[in-house]
Parts: sequence; C-alpha cells; structure tokens
Amino acid sequence: MIRKTATLPCSLFAALTLSMASQADVPENFKDILDDSIDLESAQSATKPVHWELKLRNIYFNKDRDETGAGTTIIDQWGQAAELNYFNGSFSEHLDVGASIYGAIKLRGGDDNRSTDIFEKLPDGTMDTGYGKIGQLFARVKYNDANYLAAGASTLEYLTLESSGSRATPSSFLHQAIHFGQGHWQAYAMHTDRWSARHAGDYTRFTNNAGDQIDNLVLVGARYSNQQLYLNAETGESKDYLKRMHLSGGYRFAIDNGDHLELKVTYLTAVDAGHLYDSTFGERTAGTGLDGKKASISMEYQSDDIDFGVMLSRNGDDGFDHYWYSEDHGAMVHWNKRQISEFVAANEKVFHAQFNQKIIDSLPGLQWGLSFTHGSDARASQDFQSDPNNPNLEGTEWEVDLALRYDFSDAGMPGLNLTFISGYYRNNINEYDIWNNKNLRSNANATDHRVYLDYVLAF
Repeated sequence: MIRKTATLPCSLFAALTLSMASQADVPENFKDILDDSIDLESAQSATKPVHWELKLRNIYFNKDRDETGAGTTIIDQWGQAAELNYFNGSFSEHLDVGASIYGAIKLRGGDDNRSTDIFEKLPDGTMDTGYGKIGQLFARVKYNDANYLAAGASTLEYLTLESSGSRATPSSFLHQAIHFGQGHWQAYAMHTDRWSARHAGDYTRFTNNAGDQIDNLVLVGARYSNQQLYLNAETGESKDYLKRMHLSGGYRFAIDNGDHLELKVTYLTAVDAGHLYDSTFGERTAGTGLDGKKASISMEYQSDDIDFGVMLSRNGDDGFDHYWYSEDHGAMVHWNKRQISEFVAANEKVFHAQFNQKIIDSLPGLQWGLSFTHGSDARASQDFQSDPNNPNLEGTEWEVDLALRYDFSDAGMPGLNLTFISGYYRNNINEYDIWNNKNLRSNANATDHRVYLDYVLAF
C-alpha cells in the first residue's frame, strides 16, 4: 500500500503523487547490489587503519504515477554528487575518528517536478540547485571493537532506524550511542535529536507533519548470533510520536559447498506514542490509538552464485507505520519494503518471492536481481475499523522490481560500477481521498526507474 500524506508534500520522501506518496527505499534484497555510501565505522582494517575514500555518484531518477482521482505525477531528476570520507582507526589505542564531506549539484530537474526527491522542492516552488555539508564527524572511544561509546554526526544502521544511501548522498544523524559485546551477545542504546536528510544541506530537529518539534528518538536493543542461530530485539520511541518494536530470529542450515538454507520469523509493532502523532497513514491522528502489527515467516537459500527466497506476511487490523517522524524515509528491515510500495495496509496478506544472481561465468562483473510481491485483502485502516466485514472495501496490490549492476573491475576500471533499479506497481485498493473527503477506487499505476554510476577511489 502506498503511503499517503495529508498536506502537499515538499519532502524528499513524497516522491510519486500529491494525495499518496511512496516513501519506500531501495528494496531490502537489492541493497547488496546497489553500492551504498561508505560506512566509516566499519571501514577499519588491520592492514589499513587510516582510510581515505573519494566517491563520485552520477544519479538519475524517472518516476511516473497515474492514479484515478489524483492525476499524474512525474519526477525526472539528474544530479552529480561527491563524498570525501576519512576514517582513522589508529588515532590512539582507544580512540577512532571519522569525517565526511557530502555535496551534490542538480544537472536536470525543473520546477514542474511536484515533489522533492534527489533534490529538495523549496517553499517557493522551485527546485534546489544543490547542497554541501559535513556528512559525518564522529569519535568513538573504545575498549575494543565490540565495546565502545560513539558520538557525533554519522550514518546509522539499526533495525528500526537506518541511513539511506539510495539518493545522491546518505542521510546522517547527530547521535550518542553505547555498545556492549561479549562472545555471541551484543547490547546497545542510541539517542538522536537531529538529522540531515538525503537531499538537505543542514541538520534539523525532528518534527511531526504539522511542524511540531519531536524532542528526541531513543533506541535500545540486543542481539545474539552464532553460526546457525540468531536473535534480534529492538525497541524505541520518538518522543510523543511513535513507539516501535522489532523482534526476529532465524536458523541457518548448512548445506554442501558452503551453501545454506535460512528460516526466519519476524514480528513488528508500531503504536501511537502521544499527542504529537499525526501520521496520515490510515487517517490516524493523535489519540486514535494506532496499534500496528506485522508478522512474517521467510525462507532463503544462499550460495556463492545465487540466492532466492520466499516470504509470507500478515498485517494487523491497523496495518503498520514505520516512520519515526515527518519526512523520514522509514526503516523496515523486511522484504515487504519495496521500491514503490511497502505493503502495510490493514489486514493485508502478502506473498513475496525474490531471486538474485551474484556471479555469471559468461558475463563477469554482472549481477542482477528480480522480485515479485503481491498483497491481497488490503484496505485503508479506517475502512477496516468502520466496516470490517465489507469485502467491497478490500483490494489487491502487486509490484515487480528489477536490479542490474555491472562492476567494471574486470574491464580494467576498478572502483567503477553502473547500477539500474526499476520498479513496476499496480493496485485497486479502496483509498481514502483526503482532498474530496470520500472513498474512491484509486487504481494506481506507478513506475520508478533509477540509474547510478558510482566511482570509488580508496587511498
């Protein structure tokens, strides 16, 4: 189900239409295919603890959304970005430091584009021509690599909050974190109160859709992992806005030649946390008691050459909401989070299948992935609450996503990669038209094409 917004979207994440906006990121199973921005905190190596990297990204997006009752939205933007990343893992025995400078300029994208995407739609209706910023500047005081305190501006990767590298430059967060690790166990806590969006040149406070300030966002979690079994638990709250929880566990069955089969179960919750919650998902506002749930079971086979998987999931009567604040790109480590839709409608049953080929003997350097996701019995949550037994309010949605990536290393150009990601989406879900205050059959058709040309130079 494509997420809706109650006001004219001027954010990066309201990318496809006026009355309903896709905020989905790169599909979870394609993240390894798209070479995202450098994670400085994991860049340390024993052979090269002082690490410099220059990343150049040429990026082009073309999106088309046609919906009954809402018209057509077209996004056509092209830009050039650069990152200069530095990490020093030998600053002292117990101190690591890192820094990044991000910048991007617009090459194409006129003011007729209705929404922010690669570049920001400014309040006067024009498209921003570019930006520059300190993307990361952090320090980590450590006892060892598993036990440390971290503070500053950096990209993050948690189960319910993660930076996105799907645009010209990634999003960053001003944060403080503490991590403990012993053997197979890890525990952590993190606090943040400011961020810099993927299109933005500054750091701002979190807000709800009305512009009211959200004071902070706090996460705590724990993980257990060995060669076969893993367990994850994470919970958090954006103050007075939303509470979320992620529980997951899986088991890996070893097969010959290093291949393995993985079974996984996941349970997610999202609950209205107070008077600031004004998400328009399902027309929910503060005090209406959002009680979102999503449960799934999946199976994945992985080898050196290929991996493929299937998943079945079910949403609760209130659907699901995974946006911590306004303009958030969301974080849902889940195969249901696709490029265009997120399949979070109330009472929705979702089937997902995917296939990735990582090594092709006849075409060295080429990777590709394909996925199909289908949701049935889907409806806007306010329709379910008002008339849960009416089958005329139910609809279906489906999406096909394709990813292709070519690494030019075998062609004598190491560090150069070309990636194409494309999504195709259809639905007949009975949506709530916030402009005309009536129900309609939306019959949304959407396409989303993205091209990335990345060059990374390490020195």
